[in-house]
Amino acid sequence: MHQAPAAGSRSRPPPSTRRRLRPRARRAGPRALLNLITPLRGRILSYGWLDGAPAQLGATELILRGLTLTGCAGTAWLDEVARQRSAALTATAQGLLTPVIDSVLPLADAVKGHQMLEDRVAFGTVRP
Repeated sequence: MHQAPAAGSRSRPPPSTRRRLRPRARRAGPRALLNLITPLRGRILSYGWLDGAPAQLGATELILRGLTLTGCAGTAWLDEVARQRSAALTATAQGLLTPVIDSVLPLADAVKGHQMLEDRVAFGTVRP
């Protein structure tokens, strides 16, 4: 039986599990990924469509699993991003937000860095 996390704690798999599941998730497609999301607590964030059309998931599939779908698009979302931009930049400058950096590569490996981004194998930023 799966226990819910303690109040205030985050339910997130450890980095080793995320690294192991990441390639599987890329190959599986959206429908198969639904089985990897914790029922009644899982959240899906739809943020851009890098490889074409958005994933086709029906509301029934999400409702039956008790999942939440959040999308990031449209004028309301863009207005909110603009409103929050200053606070986010201030928090970053104060060291309160830390970017996720997947790799730091020498400039000579710029082609490799671009390939990592195009192949979507990087988790976070790839920096020279």
